Formats: sequence, structure tokens, C-alpha cells
Amino acid sequence: MRIKIGLLLDNLEPDEYNSELIQWIDKQDKLEISLCIINKLNTSKISKIKSVFNKYSINRIINKILFKLVVLFEKYLYKFFFDKYNSNKIKLNNFQIPKIYVKPILSKKRIYYQYSDDDLKKIKDKKLDLIIRMGSGILKGDILFSSKHGVLSFHHADNDINRGGPAGFWEVFYRQSKTGFIIQQLNETLDGGNILRKGFFPTKIFFYLNQKFIYKKSLYYFKKLLSEISENNMLPNMTPSNKYNGKIYKDPNFLELFYYLYKTYSKIIGIFLRKCFLEKDTWYVAYKEKNHNLYNLDNLKVIENNKNCFNADPFIYKLKDQNYIFVESFNFKKKRGSISVYKIKKHSYEFLGEVLNEKFHLSFPFIFEFENKIFMCPETNQINEIRLYENISFPNKWKYHSTLMKNVSAADTLIFEHNGIWWLLTNIDYSEINDHNSELSLYYSYEGPLTSKWNKHPKNPLIIDPEKARNAGLISENNKLYRVSQKNEFGIYGKEIDINIIDMISTENYSEKTIHNIKPDFKKRLFATHHFNLNDDYIVVDCCKKNYFNIDNGLK
Repeated sequence: MRIKIGLLLDNLEPDEYNSELIQWIDKQDKLEISLCIINKLNTSKISKIKSVFNKYSINRIINKILFKLVVLFEKYLYKFFFDKYNSNKIKLNNFQIPKIYVKPILSKKRIYYQYSDDDLKKIKDKKLDLIIRMGSGILKGDILFSSKHGVLSFHHADNDINRGGPAGFWEVFYRQSKTGFIIQQLNETLDGGNILRKGFFPTKIFFYLNQKFIYKKSLYYFKKLLSEISENNMLPNMTPSNKYNGKIYKDPNFLELFYYLYKTYSKIIGIFLRKCFLEKDTWYVAYKEKNHNLYNLDNLKVIENNKNCFNADPFIYKLKDQNYIFVESFNFKKKRGSISVYKIKKHSYEFLGEVLNEKFHLSFPFIFEFENKIFMCPETNQINEIRLYENISFPNKWKYHSTLMKNVSAADTLIFEHNGIWWLLTNIDYSEINDHNSELSLYYSYEGPLTSKWNKHPKNPLIIDPEKARNAGLISENNKLYRVSQKNEFGIYGKEIDINIIDMISTENYSEKTIHNIKPDFKKRLFATHHFNLNDDYIVVDCCKKNYFNIDNGLK
């Protein structure tokens, strides 16, 4: 049985992201677009001008014009200098979908839309399972109940702190580390419907880029929701929106727009000027003997970077009473990483060389044992695989063993055994636009860790939040498991580290709780730290500072 979907639109040429969703629905066996409901609005130029003057004061109109000019400038900036998150637009005239035209009853300021009994009857007669809102207007009245599951809609913000619009602007304005989204079943409260999905993505550096990014990233979750509805023929559990007493946001006024331009473009110009001075974010690895205070990072011994390289993502491994640190060694000239190893003692270390190099980027050299053999699972995202390498002669010789997953955009994978089951925690970018900071996913295997038959956890992704999702290490201490995670902030990758105790992991559930936070304050001039690991003898961490003119003067 197919789920019958209605689309509520303003015209037959939806924007690029709604176009992508429509094309995806059209290809699904268990979904069908049964009806296009088009708002019949007066779109003449005179009508539009009258509408603007009815809705807004002269001051607001001037502010909106200025804002549109800023958006136009940012469109060109986005087009020529930044990664693209575009989709192809479609024309629904080219689709064989039944269409009806309805005339919304507009409020005085043309914000709220209601519908006549005749129009509602046309919609209800189609016996739709759900309606997806793809047009303008805040819906009121019986339209909200004209299909089996109501009307579903996006809101691109965290509706606990930000209701209104424009989508993605105020997060940049306030330099918030993340921009939220919800998919809701609408009711008559603005952005206060029942929540079906909620998550967060990293806030980008300027408004138009941020809006494009969150539109693209959040699309996956609407597709996933529709797939679940088609499988179960019902909506998943919903959460009521919290009561909201805050500001309803609107387009920025002149002063807010001036502040936005100053803060945003002084930052962008600053980035450009610093690149002119050959600024480089340089990572370092440091270690110390373990003591009773695991998170005291005083008196760290810093491993010096090799020429034209930096070290990051350290994992410590002990064999025959000797400790080794495996690191990502990023080469500035080649612009990719390889895996290197150091032999360490309390007051000294020895560089043993590069142990793994490919024609693609390698990092995050996670090491584990299975059946008396040693394996490494480095990040191999650049080829869209999760790979294993087997040790031949420790610590220097490794060979490719197998590919655990193909055609997956995944980073920073952790593999471990717990309660007789093997687990794989990884950061998958489901939208495939090279964002591995937002989502944490879990897989499990009853056949050991070397299999390619990993089962998806039913709650994937477990976390949708750039302040919590990205893996930064794994600790097993006193029969307890701890996932180390990165905490990303506005414009800063890997700002801080959180230590999270895994208090539940099963094939049905997962939960963790943050017990400690590590800030980059343990050496001078640091601005980031994004990896932490330990064993019985040592603690190891990485950290970052800015260097200029290709001069690496180390850490003090």
C-alpha cells in the first residue's frame, strides 16, 4: 500500500530543495504524490506592491530592500568562492500529477492562510495520508486536519530559541555554533507543531551559505521520515514543542544589518589577510605519564612536528612493556595525511617513521586487537570507504586487509567489543557534502570486526549535533567505556573535547552522558584541542595554534 502525499505549493516551480525532495518521492515504490495543491494568489506586480505596503511600514520596506541587496551580494560570493549545496529545479507541469487550485483566505497582512469549505472538500476527497507544506503562509483552520497525518513542514532553526526567520540568519548574527532544524506536524502555533525530527548542523560563516547548507543537510531527514512512515503506515513518536515566550524574529533592521555586515565581513577579510601572511593552523601531539587525575594536562611533553608536517589524532598502544603513539602526519605540500609512529618514554621519544601511506588522505589511526592480531582502522573518507589494515611487523609494517563499508562518507571510526558484540561508531555524512561533524552513527556485528556485514542501529543517527557528534577517541577504564567527542564552535573546528560515559549500548538503544570537558588552555596560544586518548601508563592529547610564514616555532 502506497502512502498518498499532497504537496501544498505557491506555484508549479518549487525551489531547488523541494524539487530534490519531490524527485526522490517520485522514485519510491511505497510513496506517491497524489495531488498538487496550488495556492491561487494574485501575483501581478501591482498586487505585490499593494501587498507589501499593506504588510509593512516604510521603514520595514527600506530594511527589506537593504537585506535583499545583501542577499544578492552573498549569492555571488557563494557562487564563485564556496562549496555548492545546490539541487536541480523542476517544473511540476512535466509530472503527471493531479492538480487543484485553491484560493487561500488571507489575513489582513497576508500572513495567515485559511481555506474555504469548498477548497477543503476538494482536498479531503483525495483521502491523502499526509500533506507537505512547500509554500508560503502560516496555515490556520481545517487545512491542518485535511489528511490522515496532517500537514508536515520544515522549520530551519532551533524552535526552543529561535522562531520566525530568515532561516539561518540569526545564528550567524549571534555567532552560534550550530543551526537547528525541525520537521513538525503543524498546528496553529507558529513553529510550535509536534516535533517529528530535530537536529543541528555547524553554522557557516555568512547567512546565504548557512541557509543553503542547512536546507541541503536537513533534506535527508525528511526523506528518512517519509521512508519510516511508508514502512509503518503511521507517524513515529512525536514530541510537543516547548512553550516559547521569546522574540519572534523577522528580517534584520538597518542597525542589525550593519552590525551583521561589520562582524561577518571583518572576519572574512581577516581570514583572507591572514592567508596572505601564510597563516596555518598547526596541530601538535603531547603526552604525559598517567596519574590519579586523568584530565590534568600540566607538564605535557610535546612531540616536535617534522618539517612541513603536523601531527594530530594520536592513539597510544602498548606492546611488550613499550608504549607507542600512532598519529596522523599531515603533509602541507602534498595536502594529505599519512600515519606515523613514535616510541615514547617518560622524558623522551623516538620517531620510528611513516607506517602507512596511500594516494588518499589518512588520519585517525584507531588500533584494536582481534584473535591475537593487531588491526588499524584509519579514516579513509576520501575514497568513501571504511577500511582495515593488518599489522605484519609491529609497529612499522601494515597491509590492507579488507573494506568494512563501501560507498559511505564516514570519518573517525571506532571499533570495539562489548558484551559479546562488536560495535562500530562512526561519523557519516548522509548528505554527502563533506560534513562529518554533525552526525554520530552506530553499527553492530555478531560475526566479529572483520566482516563487511555490519547491522545498522535502528536509532541512527544517534546524535545530530556538531557540539557532540564527532569522535575524538575511545577510553576503556575500570570496565567502563567512554567516547571522547569534539566540541565545535562558530568558525572553529575542534575547539574543545568532551568525555562521555557510555551508560547504555545495545542493539536497540544507546545513551551517553558528558562527565568532563577539556579546554585548550594547557599550553600558550592554543585555540583548539580535538583528540584525547590514554592507556595504563600515559595520556596523549592533540592541540592547535596558528603559525605564520611557514615557521613552526613549536609549543611552549
